[in-house]
Order: sequence, then structure tokens, then C-alpha cells
Amino acid sequence: MRRWLLVCAMAACGSESTPTAGDAGVPKVEVTTPEDAGTPLVADDAGLPGPRYNEVQQKSVHNAYDHYEPFFDQIVFHRAHSVEIDINNTKRLRPDLTGDWYVYHIDAPGLNNTSCDKLTDCLGVLRAYGDAFPDHEVVTVLVDLKSAFDATHGIDALDAAFVRALGSAVFTPADLAAACPGAKTLREAVTGSCAFPRLSSMRGKFVFVLTGGNACTPGGQLDTYGRGMFTRKGFVAPGIDDACPFPAYADVGHSIFFNMDKDHLEYSRAVRNAGLVGRVYYGGLTGGLDQPTFAAALAAGTHLLATDNVNYQQDPWTITHGPRGYPFKCVDPKCDAPAQEMGRVVGVDVRSGDIDGTTDSFAFLVDEVTDAKATWTASVSVPSSHVEPFAKGCLMARASKAPDSPYFAVCRPADNRPMRVQYRSTAGGDTTIVEGSAPPGLTSEALFAARLTVDGNTVTGEVSADGKTFVKLAERTFALRLPLQGIAASGHDSPVAVRLLFGNVTRTGGTPAYLSKTSAAQTGCVGTCPTQTWFDGVLP
Repeated sequence: MRRWLLVCAMAACGSESTPTAGDAGVPKVEVTTPEDAGTPLVADDAGLPGPRYNEVQQKSVHNAYDHYEPFFDQIVFHRAHSVEIDINNTKRLRPDLTGDWYVYHIDAPGLNNTSCDKLTDCLGVLRAYGDAFPDHEVVTVLVDLKSAFDATHGIDALDAAFVRALGSAVFTPADLAAACPGAKTLREAVTGSCAFPRLSSMRGKFVFVLTGGNACTPGGQLDTYGRGMFTRKGFVAPGIDDACPFPAYADVGHSIFFNMDKDHLEYSRAVRNAGLVGRVYYGGLTGGLDQPTFAAALAAGTHLLATDNVNYQQDPWTITHGPRGYPFKCVDPKCDAPAQEMGRVVGVDVRSGDIDGTTDSFAFLVDEVTDAKATWTASVSVPSSHVEPFAKGCLMARASKAPDSPYFAVCRPADNRPMRVQYRSTAGGDTTIVEGSAPPGLTSEALFAARLTVDGNTVTGEVSADGKTFVKLAERTFALRLPLQGIAASGHDSPVAVRLLFGNVTRTGGTPAYLSKTSAAQTGCVGTCPTQTWFDGVLP
């Protein structure tokens, strides 16, 4: 019988642990120096001019807070670099907030679900993604204003929330204006002799775009925010509708983004031809675009295609990323887009049994570590929907490749479970499982970062929702050393291969060492693995 424990993985109920310095280097793994630590595993396309922000199309997750897939997996695994957050001043049976907003769609049971309770919680998740992948392609965040600005939820407070969470990673109207000296409006900053910046110059940035009504009537909330133009931290995307068609915005210089439902899709092409950026959603109870309307919006050259269908493996018609994972699709197929996004990721497609019980079956990217002390960290991204939920990606230390070997692992299940520590103390013994829980304001699937420390015969497992504050779930001292260390991935008897992604798999201590498929690390199978395909990057 397996043993289960639950540990709260948050600062309020566990202290922050400090990384332990290990010895330098790991045999047979790729080593980089701090000077080149930001470079990708594969050749970069930085020499190409690349497309501009308004020259690409991308999937945009409608009501991104209300999906099975958490923000981290929407962006990393499913390649959606645009998400929407609805913000509200109040929430039923909840205290009033000052300078923060509740996140939900409608304040009614079943309609107010959210993976991040407040705006600051959602922004913290985005910050965690940015910290994990600092050279990421630009992420566009649509902020839908469900309530009017008031004394405790003002324009300046909203801007302050953006900057407090993300600092200089916020791409602002002032940044846009800096590239076009003399521009008096945002429209002038991106048209005529000026233009939107190239995406290569926006790496590591977040663009905030406010929606919620149109801006044809002076004094509305979007018009009021937009008139601040270069002093604001975000942009506005006023609605295009029957009362306020696109031509009505000809003299509205603060609007360079536009928002429209499927019934006004015909304006999307006009927006693009004007050198501006358009977003299309379905509208009504449907919310996000379905397959026919997504295809129509894509054909019209719409830049931001809002859909509720996040999982590209389940719904390949939503794919706007390239064959190697670059998250954008050029409107002009001749544009020089990079092949993939910068960042260290190693992935695997695996079919196998499970890591559990008295014997295991899984794919192993591993090396034999002779140093007495080693600390491994990684982010783990999973499908989080339409997948065998108990498939899992782990950092593991193991005594041998025997299926019943003692081991210790920090794992993330593929769906609907929090991160966990698993271990088998003796050969042929049962597995003990210790699950974590997320910090307040986040759901349990927000945990994405793993840390595994091997110190002699003692192994410690920690998890984190931000990659910085780690909480210890378990520590175990074994009768023997666990020298086989690396990445473990299991499919839990899934009939199809399960894809799992590991970011910045790092061994700390002295010169950093990064584990990758192209390094000299060993790949192998413990037990039976009908499929195990390892690759560098987010796609094979």
C-alpha cells in the first residue's frame, strides 16, 4: 500500500529554503559559463531582422484564468503568448480591496472560477514565467475592465500593479514613442515613417492592453485611460461595433489596438491594412472563437485570435506557432521569423508504465554523478488537459536502473494534481508520495518548479510556484548513495505518447551545468518504454 502525505507548499506554512551549493560540474553534461548562460541550446536567428509586432498572428487565450491549463502551461507548453484577464472591483462575500482587483468573469457560482484569485496573483504567475525564461518572446496581456475605475481602483493604481509585478519588463507607450521622436500620438508612433518594433527587440517584455467598451464617447474608461497615452503603462483596445465602427476612430490617436467580436470581423482586415493591431473573439456566451470563426479570423489577417481551445494537441486548428515552436505566425509567409523561442528546454514524448508502487517503468535522461553533493532545479511544463493525468515529469536520483531500485524524485503530474515528492526507501519496497499545495490565491496546478538536492545519502525535494521561494516537501536518508541523477518521464500506461517539457535543467555549484538531450548525458529506459523520444526545444 502506497503512503500519501500532504504538505503545504507556501511561505505561510513553510519556510523558504536556501539553495545548497554543490561541487562544480556534472560528468557528461553540457557546461556553459555565466557569460553565455542566456544563449539558447540551438543556433539563434538573431541575425535576421525578423517580423514586427503587427506583422504576426497568434492564438490568444480567452479568459485565460478559467481553464484547466494554468498560465505557465498555456504559454510554455501550448505556445499561447497572449492571455486575457478579467478584473472586477468587488466579489460577493469577499472583502473590499484597495489597489487590487478580483479576477473572474461573472460573480455567480460556476461562473467565477479562476486559477488566480486577484490581479496581483495573476501578475505574479506571469512574473514567474518571465523569471524562468527571461529571453521569452513578448507576451500580450489583455486586461478586460469589468468594473469602472473608482477611488480605490484607479488608473494610477492599475498602472502601479503592472509595474510592481513586472518592473522594466512592462513594454509601455513611452517605450514605443522612444523609437519615434516627435510623435504626438500613439497612432503617429506606429504609422507613416514610424512602425511597431520588431519582435526581436521585445524579448522578455509584457504588453498590457485594456479592453471593455468602445472609445467613441469621450469620458469613457478606455478613452480616459488612453488619453494619458505616453504616461500610461498599458495600451487600450476599444471595441469596434455597430455604434462605433472602425472609421469612427480615424482621429482617435491613442488607440492602436482594436477589439471586435466575430460579427464585426470584416473590420479586422482594415485594422491590419492601417498598420494597427486587431483582436477578434466570438462574443456572447460562446466567448472564444470556435474552429470556423478561428479559421475566418486567421484568413482575415487578425493578429490576436481569442479562443477557449488552449490545448493544441487536442485542437490542432488553433496552432499559430511554427514547427519548432516559435509562437507567432507571419501574416506575410515570406517574413524572416526565427525557428524557435530562446531558452533552454528539453522535451520528451513517452509511452511507458508508471513511477509508483514497488516497480517502475519510465524514460530516463541520466548521468552517473560521482560528487557527494548536487542540487538540481528545473521547471516542468505539462499538457494539463486531454492527457493521462498521472503521467509525470520528474527530477530523480536513483540507486540503479533496476525497476525496483530505491529512488527519490520531485515530480509534476500531467494534469489535475499538484507537484509531489515520491520515494522508495529500499529495493522492492513501496512508494511514498508527499503532495504539495500552492500559495494562497493560486490553484494547486500553479506549482511548476522542482528542486532536488543530493547530499551524501540524504536527498531533499522542494517545489515552488515562482521558481524562487521553494518549500521542502520531504527529506530522506538512504542506506546507499543514489548516483543516477537526471530527468525521469513516465506515461502511466497512456495509449498515446505523453509530451513533457523541462526548462533550465540545472546542476548548481561552481560553474553551472545544463542538462540537455544534445549533451553527452545517457538516455535509457527503466522497465518498458514503447516510446521515448527526447528532443531539445519545445517541439521535436
